[in-house]
Amino acid sequence: MLRSRILSSVAGALGLLMVGAVLAPAGHAENASSAAAKLLPEKYKAGIKIVTSGGATPPYSYHPNGDPDRNEGIDPDLARAVGERLGVPIVFSSSDFAGMIPAVSSGRYDMAMFGITDTVARQQQVDMIDYLAAGTAIIVAKGNPEGIKSADDLCGKNVAVVASSSQQTIVEQQSAKCATPINIMEFPAKAETYLQIRTGRAVATLDGTAAARYLYANPTEASAGVEPVADVDLNVLPLGIVIAKSSPELRDAVVAALNEMIQDGTYQKVLEKWAVPYIGVKEIKVNGATK
Repeated sequence: MLRSRILSSVAGALGLLMVGAVLAPAGHAENASSAAAKLLPEKYKAGIKIVTSGGATPPYSYHPNGDPDRNEGIDPDLARAVGERLGVPIVFSSSDFAGMIPAVSSGRYDMAMFGITDTVARQQQVDMIDYLAAGTAIIVAKGNPEGIKSADDLCGKNVAVVASSSQQTIVEQQSAKCATPINIMEFPAKAETYLQIRTGRAVATLDGTAAARYLYANPTEASAGVEPVADVDLNVLPLGIVIAKSSPELRDAVVAALNEMIQDGTYQKVLEKWAVPYIGVKEIKVNGATK
């Protein structure tokens, strides 16, 4: 397969970057008597360390106005609500996507939250708490000048992807079906894939459906000039919170907290706030992906 590997040396050098802690509000101690809180080991009482994206990736996670001390989006909101249930603070850090799972596996962070697709391959490394379910959209330049209507239309063209993402896997699988392979261009961050479209170096990228719809309705500097292809939703799959296999007690406590949130409506309110109720699930499961 023809492939252009364009990985940012700056992003690689930065690696994982701590961007600040969110202290527990006053209500934490009151909620510590919940059934979920009783499952949490004592060692996490000082706080749960969560790594997420440091880039412009709404509605999942982003820093408003580029402020690294502010974490907003579906994942920070759900994480804070889990912290409330468990009676502990949440400490946020940032990473490029490729570094998230290794950072959790090594014990540097307790969890990773970034709309990460649950796959059987990832389940071999870590446990995946399936907390959302979403598909993948094809993103093209405004007005779709290349007339892209399906994944088949990507054959023989330049397509930018985030390195190590499930979207990269989808493009690789599609390329294997093409008479003329796709030229896959890898980047460490989503904003860089969008830049390739705006500058004409790539005709498309792939992104989660929820993120694509949100960015189209609420364009940022990074997403200006691009749009999702209408009526395309590839590979609807579970999205998981990453937890090390050596931390089953933390996993079970988080699962219990999220299921409590579904039961009392807190979970649904977070998704409605970000206009993505369609990616919600009825029950939180672990390692639910079968492919």
